[in-house]
Amino acid sequence: MVFMDCRRFKLGLLVTVVVTVSILTTLYFSTDRQIKAATIVTAEIQKRATRHRHSDQEGFFAPLPQSVIDRVKTYVFFLGHAHSGHSIVGSILDSHPHVVIADELDVFHKLGSPGFTTKSSLFNSIWKSSYDSCHAGRRGDGVEKKGFSLGISDLYQGSYESYVDVIGDKRGGLTRMLLVLEAAQWDERYNKLKDMINLPMKVVHVIRNPYDNIASTLVLYKIKRYYETDFKTVKQENKSYEFPGSKITDLINKYFEAHQALEATIKKYNLDVMHIHGKDLIEHPRAVVKQMCEFVGVFCDEHFVMVCSAKIFNSESKMRYKVVWPRELISKIQSNVRKYNSLQRYYSFDS
Repeated sequence: MVFMDCRRFKLGLLVTVVVTVSILTTLYFSTDRQIKAATIVTAEIQKRATRHRHSDQEGFFAPLPQSVIDRVKTYVFFLGHAHSGHSIVGSILDSHPHVVIADELDVFHKLGSPGFTTKSSLFNSIWKSSYDSCHAGRRGDGVEKKGFSLGISDLYQGSYESYVDVIGDKRGGLTRMLLVLEAAQWDERYNKLKDMINLPMKVVHVIRNPYDNIASTLVLYKIKRYYETDFKTVKQENKSYEFPGSKITDLINKYFEAHQALEATIKKYNLDVMHIHGKDLIEHPRAVVKQMCEFVGVFCDEHFVMVCSAKIFNSESKMRYKVVWPRELISKIQSNVRKYNSLQRYYSFDS
């Protein structure tokens, strides 16, 4: 009996020791995780403190230090058709801690005017546009543009951390004006910008289904002329609207005139271009966001990718179904789409 009690005592003691060790181990690693978490939080607070010094949330704007201007490695500009998705792509890039992208600044038309005469003045104009758009413009919290917001919280929109690697202007819808209506001035403006900044330049081209591009332009600018409604209401309604064939034809001609000029310009200047299909951005947001950062030359961590991916729309806005298309005009678009590799996937009306 004594022997059995001794064994029970030793077994009980062993169990007690094992449980105690388990508890202490759990507490140790739990504490260790808390310390690590606290370290991460502290680091993030320090980052935000750095960020806020460059763009104070109370409205104080500080120009870029010359050391930041001198460090910039790449200039980015946008080419493409209006209503393609350039705005959200510009907002995503501007959210990166080392990227500053102006919103609709229109650099090419302003070159040579006050604020656009030197590299330093140009970069500060771009930086102020980014700052203003975030604090009092389209990228501000809660501000909606045609039913959606361009603001991306908790990242670096309208700010930067310590230094800037990439700077540029988001103004994609100017392609037709720049390359078609003002083709004679394009060479001069492009070369002037290139000489002024003396940096590698990269181009972002966002592509949307041509039917949707044309329909969006048609509905946005012509709907009130023919119907007692507006763009936002049309998007919400499950119906199609008829427009004069001449109006649709005119927009088709302008679209492909601009696209031809765009493709020719890319080839002529051997531009370094990233073609981003809006459908790919919606269906594979994480992959495309990573590719965007890689293209402009900056690293993006998983938090950045996660936050930006969550901002991208869940589905395409298929404005083509809001318009009644005569069969001959669908054929006209299809015959033009065949001419360009970048548009081949949109041959079918339902693609």
